[in-house]
Amino acid sequence: MLALLCSQQQHNMKDKNLHVRLSEKRLNKLRTIATEREKTVTQMIEEWIDRLSSTSTG
Repeated sequence: MLALLCSQQQHNMKDKNLHVRLSEKRLNKLRTIATEREKTVTQMIEEWIDRLSSTSTG
C-alpha cells in the first residue's frame, strides 16, 4: 500500500493534511483520471467530498 498525502493551499484558508493509504493501482487510477480532467488529486478529492450528503445516517 502506498500513502497519499494531500494538502490544499488557498488564500484565506488554513491548510490541513489528509493521509490516506491506497493500493498502487488505485493511486495510479486517481492520478490518471485527475490528469485527464486537468485537475490535481487534491481537487478531485475535494470535489468528491463536496458531493457527499451532510445528513447523518443512523
